[in-house]
Amino acid sequence: MKSYYMREDKLVQKEEKLLLIKTTEVKKNKALAMLKKQHPYDVPEIMILQPDEVDESYLAWLGK
Repeated sequence: MKSYYMREDKLVQKEEKLLLIKTTEVKKNKALAMLKKQHPYDVPEIMILQPDEVDESYLAWLGK
């Protein structure tokens, strides 16, 4: 994907990859720590999306 942002009053365009990680609430902190440690940026863009509803059978599979 192409990312556009301002840095030092200049518009920067950069090719980046979007990574979606699905996990449980119990495993979230461990996943965040790993991402922050491994990511090459000083301040990575990390967004946590909380769905209103998730299929129960998927949640059961995800929690294994």
